[in-house]
Amino acid sequence: MKTGPRPSMIIESPLSTRVAFNGRDCLNFTGTNYLNLAGDPGVQLAAMNAITVFGVTTGASRATTGTCPAHLQLEGRLREFLGVERTFVCNSGSDANRIVMSALLSKGGTLVYDERAHPSIVNSVPRNAKLRPYKHNSVKSLSQILSGMYARELTMAVVAVNGVDPITGSIAPLRGIHRVVSRHSEVHLLVDDAHGFLVLGGEGRGTAEYHRIESSQIIQTGSFGKALGGYGGFIAGSEIACGAMTDQAAYIGTTALPPPIAAACYAALNLADNGLGRVRRRNLIILTRDLVGNLQGMGLNVAGHGAPILRIKGSHGLDIENLHARLLQKRIATTLVRYPTPASELSLRIALNAEHTYGEIKMLCDSIASII
Repeated sequence: MKTGPRPSMIIESPLSTRVAFNGRDCLNFTGTNYLNLAGDPGVQLAAMNAITVFGVTTGASRATTGTCPAHLQLEGRLREFLGVERTFVCNSGSDANRIVMSALLSKGGTLVYDERAHPSIVNSVPRNAKLRPYKHNSVKSLSQILSGMYARELTMAVVAVNGVDPITGSIAPLRGIHRVVSRHSEVHLLVDDAHGFLVLGGEGRGTAEYHRIESSQIIQTGSFGKALGGYGGFIAGSEIACGAMTDQAAYIGTTALPPPIAAACYAALNLADNGLGRVRRRNLIILTRDLVGNLQGMGLNVAGHGAPILRIKGSHGLDIENLHARLLQKRIATTLVRYPTPASELSLRIALNAEHTYGEIKMLCDSIASII
């Protein structure tokens, strides 16, 4: 039987600032575990206790007999933390986007989306709905499209944007986007906050909090696999906006999130929503600022805008694949990425962890300087 290509880097230890790849201990700047909670002893204990109580799976979807107390506990805690009326836990951030798209546009309408919106949003639009991309992070482009649409006819519309770009770390100009959307009360604003949840905002509630926005028009989707160091996704918003979410095939026809994972995410969220979480978010801001400054000081084409994801683009004289391979030889693990949107180019992505030390950041910068 044929299988797919073997991944070049096999992880062989718990996810943290140092990870074993292919039998070699490496300084880790791959993946996302922003608050370094994946290996927390309390989180692991919560998962083990849940296995004892519930087993590994409930063996059914949330819509039938697959819901257990661990799911309800996580949803309640998430609702409290985000300050919203409704929350739904699902199996991934991508599933969350699919559920929202099928619920809001099932009877047609238009998705107006940032041209770099996550593919799970764009690819989930029902066939009877229309697609209208706007220029990346351009409030003006969005305004022109919405104004043109509503000048001709009244139509159901959803505006969709990544709160944080998963490759460049750029933060969406959500205040301006919301200002445009708020002119049309029937428009929903979907914010895919996979990389903003528990990273941005004073309390870590995400991109809307970062921009000091509270709005019933916003539907927030997110991932437990980024800052929280867990697995799964969620949908959060008002009662009206989220009312039809549990009727969708992506929710009904999928086995529920394993109870040990739900319990681990609950424990991790409790840690993130206290003094520990605030300290680690502050560390991320400082580390990100310092790393961006150091890399730009080398003359590198670095995209970094406040979130703990940095992108180094290739340029004349800089071979990104060679840089990645040479860093790995020095036992520093980074990621080669090409975002799955048109005209995307190969880049080196660096993801920071709140518990990286200044010495580790210096080691990364010194190693890059010695290669380029």
